[in-house]
Amino acid sequence: MACRGSCSRTIRWQGSSRRSTPFGRMPTWTPWRWQQGRRYAASMALPGRRRRRTARGSLMESSIIKLILLVAALLFLAPLAYVLKRPVAWVRPLVLIVLAIVIVALHYFLVQYSVNAQNTLSLLNGIVLLITAIAAAAAFSPATCLSFLQKLAMVLSYPAVLYALVIYLTGNGFDYEGKFTGFTENSNIMGGYLALLMFPAVLQGFLNAKSGWSRLAPGLLTVLIVLLVFATASRASLLSILAGVAFVALLSPSLARKYRLMIILGVMVAPLFLTSFFQKNEDLALFGSRAQLYVLRFEAISESPWLGWGLAADVNNTYDRFNIFPPQEKGNTILQMLEEFGIVLGTIFTLAITLAIVSIGRRLARMRATIWVPTFLVAAWVHSMFETWMFNFQSMVAIFFWLTFIWAAFHARWLKQGTAPNTGMTASS
Repeated sequence: MACRGSCSRTIRWQGSSRRSTPFGRMPTWTPWRWQQGRRYAASMALPGRRRRRTARGSLMESSIIKLILLVAALLFLAPLAYVLKRPVAWVRPLVLIVLAIVIVALHYFLVQYSVNAQNTLSLLNGIVLLITAIAAAAAFSPATCLSFLQKLAMVLSYPAVLYALVIYLTGNGFDYEGKFTGFTENSNIMGGYLALLMFPAVLQGFLNAKSGWSRLAPGLLTVLIVLLVFATASRASLLSILAGVAFVALLSPSLARKYRLMIILGVMVAPLFLTSFFQKNEDLALFGSRAQLYVLRFEAISESPWLGWGLAADVNNTYDRFNIFPPQEKGNTILQMLEEFGIVLGTIFTLAITLAIVSIGRRLARMRATIWVPTFLVAAWVHSMFETWMFNFQSMVAIFFWLTFIWAAFHARWLKQGTAPNTGMTASS
Protein backbone atom coordinates (compact mmCIF):
# COMPACT_ATOMS: atom_id res chain seq x y z
CA MET A 1 0.00 0.00 0.00
CA ALA A 2 3.02 2.29 -0.07
CA CYS A 3 1.99 3.63 -3.44
CA ARG A 4 -1.30 5.07 -2.22
CA GLY A 5 0.20 8.49 -1.71
CA SER A 6 2.32 8.47 -4.84
CA CYS A 7 -0.23 6.99 -7.24
CA SER A 8 -2.67 9.89 -7.01
CA ARG A 9 -3.13 12.19 -9.97
CA THR A 10 -0.46 10.63 -12.12
CA ILE A 11 -0.31 10.06 -15.84
CA ARG A 12 0.77 6.47 -16.36
CA TRP A 13 1.59 6.58 -20.08
CA GLN A 14 4.35 9.18 -20.17
CA GLY A 15 7.55 8.01 -21.83
CA SER A 16 8.19 6.16 -25.02
CA SER A 17 8.42 2.52 -23.91
CA ARG A 18 5.84 -0.19 -24.55
CA ARG A 19 4.15 -2.11 -21.76
CA SER A 20 2.13 -5.33 -21.42
CA THR A 21 -1.55 -4.74 -20.68
CA PRO A 22 -4.74 -6.81 -20.74
CA PHE A 23 -5.22 -5.34 -24.24
CA GLY A 24 -1.83 -6.52 -25.53
CA ARG A 25 1.39 -4.58 -25.79
CA MET A 26 0.60 -0.92 -26.28
CA PRO A 27 2.60 2.31 -26.13
CA THR A 28 2.28 4.16 -22.86
CA TRP A 29 2.52 7.46 -24.71
CA THR A 30 1.60 8.29 -28.27
CA PRO A 31 2.10 11.42 -30.37
CA TRP A 32 -1.62 11.37 -31.19
CA ARG A 33 -2.59 11.38 -27.50
CA TRP A 34 -0.14 14.17 -26.70
CA GLN A 35 -1.28 16.27 -29.65
CA GLN A 36 -4.95 15.72 -28.85
CA GLY A 37 -4.35 16.62 -25.21
CA ARG A 38 -2.63 19.85 -26.22
CA ARG A 39 -5.57 20.75 -28.45
CA TYR A 40 -7.97 20.08 -25.60
CA ALA A 41 -5.97 22.23 -23.20
CA ALA A 42 -5.70 25.01 -25.76
CA SER A 43 -9.46 24.95 -26.33
CA MET A 44 -10.09 25.82 -22.68
CA ALA A 45 -10.01 29.48 -21.73
CA LEU A 46 -8.41 29.03 -18.31
CA PRO A 47 -5.00 27.58 -17.42
CA GLY A 48 -4.97 23.99 -16.18
CA ARG A 49 -4.86 24.45 -12.41
CA ARG A 50 -7.09 27.50 -12.33
CA ARG A 51 -9.57 25.77 -14.66
CA ARG A 52 -9.75 22.72 -12.37
CA ARG A 53 -10.30 24.87 -9.29
CA THR A 54 -13.03 26.84 -11.05
CA ALA A 55 -14.74 23.66 -12.28
CA ARG A 56 -14.59 22.12 -8.81
CA GLY A 57 -16.04 25.26 -7.26
CA SER A 58 -18.97 25.37 -9.68
CA LEU A 59 -19.53 21.63 -9.18
CA MET A 60 -19.63 22.12 -5.42
CA GLU A 61 -22.16 24.93 -5.75
CA SER A 62 -24.33 22.83 -8.07
CA SER A 63 -24.16 19.88 -5.66
CA ILE A 64 -25.24 22.05 -2.74
CA ILE A 65 -28.19 23.42 -4.72
CA LYS A 66 -29.30 19.90 -5.69
CA LEU A 67 -28.94 18.74 -2.09
CA ILE A 68 -31.10 21.63 -0.86
CA LEU A 69 -33.78 20.78 -3.44
CA LEU A 70 -33.71 17.10 -2.46
CA VAL A 71 -34.00 17.93 1.23
CA ALA A 72 -36.93 20.27 0.50
CA ALA A 73 -38.66 17.50 -1.47
CA LEU A 74 -38.01 15.03 1.35
CA LEU A 75 -39.45 17.41 3.96
CA PHE A 76 -42.61 17.65 1.85
CA LEU A 77 -42.95 13.96 0.98
CA ALA A 78 -42.11 12.35 4.32
CA PRO A 79 -45.05 13.85 6.29
CA LEU A 80 -47.35 13.21 3.33
CA ALA A 81 -46.34 9.56 3.20
CA TYR A 82 -46.94 9.26 6.95
CA VAL A 83 -50.40 10.87 6.75
CA LEU A 84 -51.59 8.84 3.76
CA LYS A 85 -50.22 5.57 5.19
CA ARG A 86 -50.46 3.64 1.95
CA PRO A 87 -50.02 -0.15 2.16
CA VAL A 88 -46.43 -1.18 1.57
CA ALA A 89 -45.97 -4.36 -0.45
CA TRP A 90 -42.32 -3.90 -1.33
CA VAL A 91 -40.51 -4.78 1.87
CA ARG A 92 -37.78 -6.84 0.18
CA PRO A 93 -36.51 -4.16 -2.25
CA LEU A 94 -36.82 -1.55 0.50
CA VAL A 95 -34.64 -3.60 2.86
CA LEU A 96 -32.06 -4.22 0.12
CA ILE A 97 -31.87 -0.51 -0.77
CA VAL A 98 -31.46 0.57 2.85
CA LEU A 99 -28.84 -2.15 3.40
CA ALA A 100 -26.90 -0.96 0.33
CA ILE A 101 -26.97 2.63 1.62
CA VAL A 102 -25.61 1.55 5.01
CA ILE A 103 -22.85 -0.60 3.46
CA VAL A 104 -21.70 2.15 1.08
CA ALA A 105 -21.71 4.78 3.85
CA LEU A 106 -19.74 2.58 6.26
CA HIS A 107 -17.30 1.59 3.53
CA TYR A 108 -16.76 5.24 2.63
CA PHE A 109 -15.85 6.38 6.13
CA LEU A 110 -13.88 3.26 7.13
CA VAL A 111 -11.95 2.52 3.93
CA GLN A 112 -12.04 5.70 1.84
CA TYR A 113 -8.69 6.79 0.46
CA SER A 114 -9.77 10.35 -0.37
CA VAL A 115 -12.32 11.64 2.13
CA ASN A 116 -13.03 15.25 1.20
CA ALA A 117 -15.90 17.70 1.08
CA GLN A 118 -16.77 16.98 -2.54
CA ASN A 119 -16.96 13.19 -2.11
CA THR A 120 -18.83 13.47 1.19
CA LEU A 121 -21.33 15.84 -0.42
CA SER A 122 -21.81 13.40 -3.31
CA LEU A 123 -22.48 10.55 -0.88
CA LEU A 124 -24.91 12.72 1.09
CA ASN A 125 -26.70 13.59 -2.16
CA GLY A 126 -27.06 9.89 -2.91
CA ILE A 127 -28.46 9.04 0.52
CA VAL A 128 -30.99 11.89 0.45
CA LEU A 129 -31.93 10.99 -3.14
CA LEU A 130 -32.71 7.37 -2.28
CA ILE A 131 -34.68 8.31 0.85
CA THR A 132 -36.64 10.90 -1.15
CA ALA A 133 -37.46 8.29 -3.80
CA ILE A 134 -38.75 5.92 -1.12
CA ALA A 135 -40.88 8.67 0.46
CA ALA A 136 -42.35 9.62 -2.93
CA ALA A 137 -43.23 6.00 -3.69
CA ALA A 138 -44.93 5.67 -0.31
CA ALA A 139 -46.88 8.91 -0.79
CA PHE A 140 -48.06 8.62 -4.40
CA SER A 141 -47.42 4.95 -5.39
CA PRO A 142 -44.51 3.90 -7.64
CA ALA A 143 -46.67 3.79 -10.79
CA THR A 144 -47.73 7.41 -10.33
CA CYS A 145 -44.11 8.46 -9.76
CA LEU A 146 -42.94 6.65 -12.91
CA SER A 147 -45.72 8.22 -14.98
CA PHE A 148 -44.85 11.69 -13.69
CA LEU A 149 -41.15 11.18 -14.42
CA GLN A 150 -41.83 10.03 -17.98
CA LYS A 151 -44.17 12.92 -18.75
CA LEU A 152 -41.75 15.43 -17.24
CA ALA A 153 -38.86 14.06 -19.31
CA MET A 154 -40.97 14.09 -22.47
CA VAL A 155 -42.19 17.67 -21.96
CA LEU A 156 -38.65 18.92 -21.30
CA SER A 157 -37.32 17.02 -24.31
CA TYR A 158 -39.19 19.23 -26.78
CA PRO A 159 -37.44 22.53 -25.93
CA ALA A 160 -34.12 20.76 -25.30
CA VAL A 161 -34.10 19.02 -28.70
CA LEU A 162 -35.27 22.14 -30.53
CA TYR A 163 -32.55 24.18 -28.83
CA ALA A 164 -29.94 21.58 -29.76
CA LEU A 165 -31.25 21.55 -33.33
CA VAL A 166 -30.88 25.34 -33.58
CA ILE A 167 -27.30 25.05 -32.33
CA TYR A 168 -26.61 22.33 -34.90
CA LEU A 169 -28.14 24.22 -37.84
CA THR A 170 -26.26 27.42 -36.99
CA GLY A 171 -22.96 25.52 -37.08
CA ASN A 172 -22.18 26.00 -33.40
CA GLY A 173 -21.60 23.42 -30.68
CA PHE A 174 -18.91 21.35 -32.42
CA ASP A 175 -15.52 20.36 -31.01
CA TYR A 176 -12.23 20.34 -32.94
CA GLU A 177 -12.95 16.81 -34.24
CA GLY A 178 -16.28 17.88 -35.70
CA LYS A 179 -18.41 16.06 -33.11
CA PHE A 180 -21.59 17.77 -31.96
CA THR A 181 -21.41 18.90 -28.32
CA GLY A 182 -24.64 20.90 -28.30
CA PHE A 183 -25.25 22.75 -25.05
CA THR A 184 -22.88 20.50 -23.04
CA GLU A 185 -19.12 20.29 -22.48
CA ASN A 186 -18.41 17.38 -24.84
CA SER A 187 -20.09 15.09 -27.33
CA ASN A 188 -20.32 12.08 -25.00
CA ILE A 189 -22.31 14.05 -22.42
CA MET A 190 -24.62 15.36 -25.14
CA GLY A 191 -25.09 11.87 -26.53
CA GLY A 192 -25.86 10.53 -23.06
CA TYR A 193 -28.51 13.18 -22.43
CA LEU A 194 -30.18 12.44 -25.77
CA ALA A 195 -30.00 8.65 -25.47
CA LEU A 196 -30.95 8.30 -21.81
CA LEU A 197 -32.94 11.31 -20.61
CA MET A 198 -34.91 12.01 -23.80
CA PHE A 199 -35.20 9.01 -26.13
CA PRO A 200 -36.99 6.49 -23.82
CA ALA A 201 -39.58 9.02 -22.62
CA VAL A 202 -40.33 10.26 -26.15
CA LEU A 203 -40.46 6.68 -27.45
CA GLN A 204 -43.11 5.93 -24.81
CA GLY A 205 -45.23 8.82 -26.07
CA PHE A 206 -44.83 7.63 -29.66
CA LEU A 207 -45.86 4.05 -28.90
CA ASN A 208 -48.82 5.10 -26.75
CA ALA A 209 -50.27 7.51 -29.32
CA LYS A 210 -53.70 6.33 -30.49
CA SER A 211 -53.90 8.02 -33.89
CA GLY A 212 -51.61 9.06 -36.69
CA TRP A 213 -51.78 12.78 -35.92
CA SER A 214 -51.09 12.34 -32.21
CA ARG A 215 -48.14 10.15 -33.16
CA LEU A 216 -46.63 12.78 -35.46
CA ALA A 217 -44.98 15.05 -32.87
CA PRO A 218 -43.31 12.34 -30.72
CA GLY A 219 -42.37 10.43 -33.88
CA LEU A 220 -40.65 13.45 -35.39
CA LEU A 221 -38.93 14.17 -32.07
CA THR A 222 -37.69 10.56 -31.90
CA VAL A 223 -36.13 10.91 -35.36
CA LEU A 224 -34.47 14.21 -34.40
CA ILE A 225 -33.02 12.66 -31.24
CA VAL A 226 -31.53 9.76 -33.20
CA LEU A 227 -30.05 12.13 -35.79
CA LEU A 228 -28.50 14.30 -33.08
CA VAL A 229 -27.02 11.20 -31.42
CA PHE A 230 -25.35 10.37 -34.73
CA ALA A 231 -24.09 13.96 -34.91
CA THR A 232 -22.36 13.52 -31.54
CA ALA A 233 -20.56 10.41 -32.91
CA SER A 234 -21.01 8.90 -29.45
CA ARG A 235 -20.91 5.17 -30.12
CA ALA A 236 -21.71 4.38 -26.49
CA SER A 237 -24.93 6.41 -26.68
CA LEU A 238 -25.99 4.79 -29.95
CA LEU A 239 -25.23 1.30 -28.65
CA SER A 240 -27.23 1.97 -25.48
CA ILE A 241 -30.30 3.01 -27.50
CA LEU A 242 -30.00 -0.09 -29.68
CA ALA A 243 -29.76 -2.35 -26.62
CA GLY A 244 -32.77 -0.77 -24.91
CA VAL A 245 -35.00 -0.94 -27.99
CA ALA A 246 -33.94 -4.51 -28.81
CA PHE A 247 -34.64 -5.67 -25.23
CA VAL A 248 -38.17 -4.26 -25.26
CA ALA A 249 -38.87 -5.47 -28.82
CA LEU A 250 -38.04 -9.05 -27.85
CA LEU A 251 -40.28 -9.02 -24.76
CA SER A 252 -43.22 -6.92 -25.94
CA PRO A 253 -46.38 -9.08 -26.30
CA SER A 254 -48.09 -6.67 -28.70
CA LEU A 255 -47.27 -7.43 -32.35
CA ALA A 256 -48.07 -3.90 -33.51
CA ARG A 257 -45.84 -2.42 -30.83
CA LYS A 258 -43.11 -4.92 -31.65
CA TYR A 259 -43.23 -4.06 -35.35
CA ARG A 260 -42.88 -0.36 -34.58
CA LEU A 261 -39.93 -1.03 -32.31
CA MET A 262 -38.23 -3.22 -34.91
CA ILE A 263 -38.69 -0.49 -37.55
CA ILE A 264 -37.05 2.02 -35.21
CA LEU A 265 -34.25 -0.46 -34.54
CA GLY A 266 -33.73 -1.07 -38.26
CA VAL A 267 -33.59 2.64 -39.05
CA MET A 268 -30.94 3.08 -36.38
CA VAL A 269 -28.85 0.07 -37.40
CA ALA A 270 -28.73 1.01 -41.10
CA PRO A 271 -26.38 4.02 -40.69
CA LEU A 272 -23.91 1.79 -38.84
CA PHE A 273 -22.80 0.55 -42.24
CA LEU A 274 -21.69 4.06 -43.12
CA THR A 275 -17.96 3.88 -42.43
CA SER A 276 -17.70 7.63 -42.06
CA PHE A 277 -19.50 7.40 -38.71
CA PHE A 278 -16.60 5.47 -37.21
CA GLN A 279 -13.90 7.86 -38.40
CA LYS A 280 -13.38 9.52 -35.05
CA ASN A 281 -10.37 9.59 -32.76
CA GLU A 282 -8.28 8.58 -35.77
CA ASP A 283 -10.27 5.37 -36.30
CA LEU A 284 -9.62 3.97 -32.84
CA ALA A 285 -11.63 0.88 -31.93
CA LEU A 286 -14.73 1.18 -29.75
CA PHE A 287 -12.70 0.78 -26.55
CA GLY A 288 -9.53 2.32 -27.96
CA SER A 289 -9.92 5.78 -26.44
CA ARG A 290 -10.53 4.24 -23.00
CA ALA A 291 -7.80 1.58 -23.04
CA GLN A 292 -5.49 3.74 -20.91
CA LEU A 293 -8.24 4.14 -18.31
CA TYR A 294 -8.77 0.38 -18.15
CA VAL A 295 -5.06 -0.18 -17.55
CA LEU A 296 -5.18 2.22 -14.60
CA ARG A 297 -8.28 0.50 -13.21
CA PHE A 298 -6.53 -2.88 -13.25
CA GLU A 299 -3.51 -1.35 -11.52
CA ALA A 300 -5.67 0.21 -8.80
CA ILE A 301 -7.60 -3.05 -8.27
CA SER A 302 -4.37 -5.04 -7.98
CA GLU A 303 -3.02 -2.63 -5.34
CA SER A 304 -6.11 -2.89 -3.10
CA PRO A 305 -8.16 -5.85 -4.33
CA TRP A 306 -10.31 -6.76 -1.32
CA LEU A 307 -11.23 -3.52 0.44
CA GLY A 308 -11.02 -1.19 -2.54
CA TRP A 309 -10.22 2.50 -2.39
CA GLY A 310 -13.61 3.91 -1.41
CA LEU A 311 -16.39 5.73 -3.25
CA ALA A 312 -15.14 8.27 -5.81
CA ALA A 313 -11.50 7.68 -4.83
CA ASP A 314 -9.09 9.75 -6.91
CA VAL A 315 -6.30 7.18 -7.02
CA ASN A 316 -4.87 6.32 -10.44
CA ASN A 317 -6.97 8.90 -12.23
CA THR A 318 -5.74 10.68 -15.31
CA TYR A 319 -6.78 14.30 -15.33
CA ASP A 320 -4.10 16.83 -16.19
CA ARG A 321 -3.77 19.96 -18.25
CA PHE A 322 -2.46 17.80 -21.12
CA ASN A 323 -5.15 15.13 -20.75
CA ILE A 324 -8.49 14.84 -22.54
CA PHE A 325 -10.18 12.88 -19.73
CA PRO A 326 -12.19 14.85 -17.12
CA PRO A 327 -11.68 14.29 -13.37
CA GLN A 328 -13.01 10.98 -11.99
CA GLU A 329 -13.43 9.53 -15.50
CA LYS A 330 -12.72 5.80 -15.15
CA GLY A 331 -14.12 4.39 -18.38
CA ASN A 332 -16.27 1.52 -17.08
CA THR A 333 -18.72 1.32 -14.17
CA ILE A 334 -18.03 -2.34 -13.38
CA LEU A 335 -14.29 -1.69 -13.13
CA GLN A 336 -15.08 1.40 -11.08
CA MET A 337 -17.10 -0.67 -8.59
CA LEU A 338 -14.35 -3.29 -8.35
CA GLU A 339 -11.79 -0.55 -7.76
CA GLU A 340 -13.76 1.50 -5.26
CA PHE A 341 -15.61 -1.23 -3.31
CA GLY A 342 -13.19 -4.14 -3.71
CA ILE A 343 -13.67 -7.40 -5.55
CA VAL A 344 -16.22 -8.88 -3.11
CA LEU A 345 -18.55 -5.88 -2.68
CA GLY A 346 -18.00 -4.75 -6.26
CA THR A 347 -19.04 -8.15 -7.63
CA ILE A 348 -22.11 -8.24 -5.37
CA PHE A 349 -23.22 -4.76 -6.47
CA THR A 350 -22.62 -5.60 -10.14
CA LEU A 351 -24.66 -8.81 -10.00
CA ALA A 352 -27.42 -7.18 -7.94
CA ILE A 353 -27.88 -4.27 -10.35
CA THR A 354 -27.74 -6.54 -13.41
CA LEU A 355 -30.26 -9.06 -12.07
CA ALA A 356 -32.56 -6.30 -10.84
CA ILE A 357 -32.59 -4.56 -14.23
CA VAL A 358 -33.31 -7.83 -16.06
CA SER A 359 -36.08 -8.78 -13.61
CA ILE A 360 -37.69 -5.33 -13.71
CA GLY A 361 -37.36 -5.16 -17.48
CA ARG A 362 -38.98 -8.53 -18.11
CA ARG A 363 -42.02 -7.56 -16.05
CA LEU A 364 -42.52 -3.96 -17.17
CA ALA A 365 -41.72 -4.51 -20.87
CA ARG A 366 -45.02 -6.39 -21.16
CA MET A 367 -47.06 -3.38 -20.05
CA ARG A 368 -48.17 -0.58 -22.33
CA ALA A 369 -47.65 2.20 -19.78
CA THR A 370 -44.11 1.26 -18.78
CA ILE A 371 -42.32 0.47 -22.07
CA TRP A 372 -39.91 3.33 -21.45
CA VAL A 373 -38.69 1.96 -18.09
CA PRO A 374 -36.88 -1.18 -19.36
CA THR A 375 -35.76 0.76 -22.43
CA PHE A 376 -34.09 3.32 -20.19
CA LEU A 377 -32.69 0.91 -17.59
CA VAL A 378 -31.10 -1.40 -20.17
CA ALA A 379 -29.78 1.56 -22.16
CA ALA A 380 -28.34 3.13 -19.00
CA TRP A 381 -26.63 -0.11 -17.93
CA VAL A 382 -25.07 -0.54 -21.38
CA HIS A 383 -24.02 3.13 -21.44
CA SER A 384 -22.36 2.73 -18.03
CA MET A 385 -19.97 0.21 -19.58
CA PHE A 386 -18.31 3.21 -21.25
CA GLU A 387 -18.93 5.96 -18.67
CA THR A 388 -18.88 6.30 -14.87
CA TRP A 389 -21.80 8.57 -13.99
CA MET A 390 -23.85 6.01 -12.04
CA PHE A 391 -22.30 6.69 -8.62
CA ASN A 392 -21.86 10.40 -9.23
CA PHE A 393 -25.06 11.28 -7.39
CA GLN A 394 -24.77 14.94 -8.39
CA SER A 395 -25.21 14.05 -12.08
CA MET A 396 -28.63 14.57 -13.67
CA VAL A 397 -28.37 11.20 -15.42
CA ALA A 398 -27.56 9.47 -12.11
CA ILE A 399 -30.48 11.18 -10.35
CA PHE A 400 -32.84 10.14 -13.15
CA PHE A 401 -31.47 6.58 -13.13
CA TRP A 402 -31.81 5.97 -9.40
CA LEU A 403 -35.31 7.47 -9.23
CA THR A 404 -36.43 5.26 -12.11
CA PHE A 405 -34.64 2.20 -10.74
CA ILE A 406 -36.15 2.46 -7.25
CA TRP A 407 -39.69 3.25 -8.37
CA ALA A 408 -39.56 0.52 -11.02
CA ALA A 409 -38.34 -2.02 -8.45
CA PHE A 410 -41.22 -1.15 -6.11
CA HIS A 411 -43.77 -1.19 -8.94
CA ALA A 412 -42.55 -4.54 -10.26
CA ARG A 413 -42.82 -5.97 -6.75
CA TRP A 414 -46.40 -4.75 -6.47
CA LEU A 415 -47.26 -6.29 -9.84
CA LYS A 416 -45.75 -9.60 -8.80
CA GLN A 417 -48.02 -9.70 -5.76
CA GLY A 418 -51.22 -8.73 -7.60
CA THR A 419 -52.61 -5.35 -8.63
CA ALA A 420 -50.70 -2.11 -8.26
CA PRO A 421 -52.56 0.35 -5.99
CA ASN A 422 -54.40 3.27 -7.61
CA THR A 423 -53.49 2.20 -11.14
CA GLY A 424 -55.66 -0.79 -11.94
CA MET A 425 -52.76 -2.28 -13.86
CA THR A 426 -51.93 -5.94 -13.53
CA ALA A 427 -49.04 -7.90 -14.87
CA SER A 428 -51.08 -8.92 -17.90
CA SER A 429 -52.27 -5.45 -18.88
